[in-house]
Amino acid sequence: MKQSLIITVASALVLAAAVQAGEDEGGKHKPKHNPQEMRLVPPRLSEKLNLTDDQQAQLKEIEAAYDKERDAWFVGKRDQMAARDAQARDARKAENEAQLKEVRKQRHELMQPLVALRKQHVDKVRGILTEEQKQTLDKSREEFKKRREKHGDKDDAPPPPAE
Repeated sequence: MKQSLIITVASALVLAAAVQAGEDEGGKHKPKHNPQEMRLVPPRLSEKLNLTDDQQAQLKEIEAAYDKERDAWFVGKRDQMAARDAQARDARKAENEAQLKEVRKQRHELMQPLVALRKQHVDKVRGILTEEQKQTLDKSREEFKKRREKHGDKDDAPPPPAE
């Protein structure tokens, strides 16, 4: 009895710390990844695209709108995401592949509105690019997919660059 109480309290503290780590001082979601990796167009790719000043200004506006909507989505889903992450950790620790697969499926379904939001904003970015820039963007996307496939599709992999 005493041992199970200790385990329960310890688990609660670990979960609380994990949730706390996902928040900043204002209680907002803190990205798990480097913020530069969450850009619609990462800085290195932006350099490759050789954007004009006007395109850079438009990109900045599109990314600001995306950031605002993405952050609002994360705030609404923070508890569900933390629960899925905890379930995935538990399944990995228990080496329960069936449970891990199910949790990944649930997390994937939970993320679909965010995927759609990202695609919507990437389409806006594509709208400001020249054909040559779109080809550079597409080539970068394919290279990213190849690297991701090579290293495996992991839960903690960064989001893909602009589509």
